[in-house]
Amino acid sequence: MRSIIVLLTLAILLLMNVSPIISAQSTNIIILIDENVEIEGPVTIEYTCNLIACIGLELKVINNGIYTNKSDSHRVSWSGSVNGSFSWRVYAEDGLGEGDITSKIIIDDNGTIEMSDLTDNIVFNAQNYGNYYYHASPCQMDSCNNLDNINEGMKFTGALDSNNDKDAIKLLGSEGDIILIKNIIFTHDINIELWSVLPESKTIITDFLNYIHEDYYLEYPEGELWLKLIPKNEIGYSPYQFELIYYDSNNESPDNMELNNPWNHGASLLFGNSYRGQIAASDIEGDSILINAGAKMEIIPICQFSNHVNIEIYFHENDNNILEYATNIKICPDKIYTSKDTQSIEFRIKSNLTIAWEIGIYSNKNGDGGDLGDAPDYIWENGKIDDNWVIINDDDTEYNGHLGINDDIDIYGLMVKHENGSHIYFNESIGDISIHIVILDQKTGIIVNYTNGTEIIAPKGIHAIRIEKNNGESGEVNYQFKSPEFVEYRPENIKLEDLSSMFTNFYIFVGIMFLTPMMIVLWWNRNDIKGKYEINSIEQHELKRLEKLRKRISNGVDQEVIISSLHQLGDSPWKSVIQECGNPLIRHMTEQIEVCIWKIEDSKSNILVGIKPFKNVWKMAAIRIFASEGPPIEINGVTPQMIFQEDEIFLDTLEIGKSVFIKISFIDEPKNIDFQISGVVNNVPLAATSSRAISFD
Repeated sequence: MRSIIVLLTLAILLLMNVSPIISAQSTNIIILIDENVEIEGPVTIEYTCNLIACIGLELKVINNGIYTNKSDSHRVSWSGSVNGSFSWRVYAEDGLGEGDITSKIIIDDNGTIEMSDLTDNIVFNAQNYGNYYYHASPCQMDSCNNLDNINEGMKFTGALDSNNDKDAIKLLGSEGDIILIKNIIFTHDINIELWSVLPESKTIITDFLNYIHEDYYLEYPEGELWLKLIPKNEIGYSPYQFELIYYDSNNESPDNMELNNPWNHGASLLFGNSYRGQIAASDIEGDSILINAGAKMEIIPICQFSNHVNIEIYFHENDNNILEYATNIKICPDKIYTSKDTQSIEFRIKSNLTIAWEIGIYSNKNGDGGDLGDAPDYIWENGKIDDNWVIINDDDTEYNGHLGINDDIDIYGLMVKHENGSHIYFNESIGDISIHIVILDQKTGIIVNYTNGTEIIAPKGIHAIRIEKNNGESGEVNYQFKSPEFVEYRPENIKLEDLSSMFTNFYIFVGIMFLTPMMIVLWWNRNDIKGKYEINSIEQHELKRLEKLRKRISNGVDQEVIISSLHQLGDSPWKSVIQECGNPLIRHMTEQIEVCIWKIEDSKSNILVGIKPFKNVWKMAAIRIFASEGPPIEINGVTPQMIFQEDEIFLDTLEIGKSVFIKISFIDEPKNIDFQISGVVNNVPLAATSSRAISFD
């Protein structure tokens, strides 16, 4: 009896000591994951410990009211078929977090599930796949850039029921289409095979084992394409999941055609977007994309390719000119610097593999006037203004721009909408610049007037704004200006009355009064007038000589002949030269000097310049022939030979009353010309310049 009492006492003491330990252990277990869903189809829930061991790791599953517990310090998993309510919890010792375990979840997410067991064998032209139909991906080029959770193809969830079960499924598509297989998940190790199937033969394309953890692109073969899943080892119920997408090779471009190389699909694509596509291994021409860009831009390309490619980059410029930038490169450059005439950039991509690509171009710098790149430094040809020029109107907008080291001028369009025209003026601008409003003839495009930003009346139509650095500024200039003020021009509507009949007698009296002295003078000089016939015959002889000289200058190829003719022109009477050579393109006369410029016949790039000082000697004289609008002028040669640099010719000393004639040839035909002559007169620097540019056309 005593021994029994001792044993009971020891048992009670033992229980008292153990209970706190059990209680402490139970309070150290926490719930890491708690999920509850309504689903149908095969399911796998698996968690693997990332540490040496995860104490207390346990998975509790409730499937349609049936409880299942799985516990292990390294990995816990459950697989089965679900139809209805399904929940699971993951427990672990306090101190462990979700980052300490890795999950593998196979569960249908509004995709396609294996409704009945798939065939074990591949059957050509099988008819029992209506439940597994899916469309070609709508995501070509940039069509899905702004869409979230887009369903491109089919997310398929199935299961191998046993060691002997095999699943074969026919993939949709046509020969030449691109197939993408990705996001493959399986419970137990399996082999995945791709087969090309024809009526009389079946050929395995690849064993998918090497690509099972990456996106796999392949070209749809002739006939049918099948995917087959085979157990690798002895397994029980084994769910799997993968995504299938196919891209229609005949619906790649913006005009719903196959994407061609080079680009022939119309207008360029928007700047700042990314574009994607695919190239089949059999497509030897490859793909191309044409993206809108601008002049003198620093562009950052973002390019991704699923495999090896060959890239070519071209600039599309004004007048449909295509300029090669880079060829035979394997990756996109870090930066691309566009030319001064760039309108768009073309990327041409080729590969001998089936690949996917994605390309976008961006810039960290804003363009002039909110547009892409640098504003043009010349006015458009008549009637040919396009997207290269930002058109400014009366919308009260602020515009920003930049003039670089070798960029002194920016040209913008100016829209006048008022029927009678508008008073236009600028209120303010920021930056070391001057703003000129340039009025254009709306029929010919010729400059008819301009102002330095002060008020001017402009007729209805499109005119120009010229922004240039202030004198002496050679560095970079950032500027800002606001849309000019537009005030409708209202002409005074005054009715005029013809009162000329009241002054008829006055007109007769004044006419007689003014004509009478002329008749007296004619009578006194009647003998001199008769002698003019002899003088006129001498002048006719001089004009014939000048005509021969002019033809020798225009047509002569012998340098000595041309130089001799120019010297003879200089010895001829100035007025006779002007009479024979016709109206000059430019004729500028001051008290000190007269300058005339003629375009030489049958020549697009030669001019004749005549210079005659009147009162004083011009020392260290020089003349500059330049274009205030459009491309710069480059001098090719001067006859007689003189020193010249870029667009300036050094004339040395010009004597009083002595005419100087020089022939100037240009490298390219200029669009318009101006001139500026300078020198030292009476020890004072003096210069004369043309009042406006003259078209050379």
